[in-house]
Amino acid sequence: MTSRQVDSAWRALPVCLLSLAGLLGCGRSEADVRAEFQTYVAGANSCKDALECAVATADCPLGCFVIVRADRKDDVERKARDLVAQYQSAFQTCVYDCRTPGTLVCVDSRCGESNP
Repeated sequence: MTSRQVDSAWRALPVCLLSLAGLLGCGRSEADVRAEFQTYVAGANSCKDALECAVATADCPLGCFVIVRADRKDDVERKARDLVAQYQSAFQTCVYDCRTPGTLVCVDSRCGESNP
């Protein structure tokens, strides 16, 4: 190899490493996926009555569940799965000991739960 070929190879190394990282799926931080999920849920939990609310399951690091409007339950669970997959793609993992949700309520036009 000439010195020019060696120099080109070294310049290509960061690009190769970034490409490899993309293939391996560099995960997102816990704080990042939690913040995105909280914002998403905030847009999905408006209500007028507790009968409009439902429990959407999530997983670590997003919590065990969130209370959202029933018509948004499926897309919130889909978003949770996507974010958990992004978090886990960097081989990050966690485990929760989940509790049963309390009674669903609608307070200040937001779905929630009474104290369990």
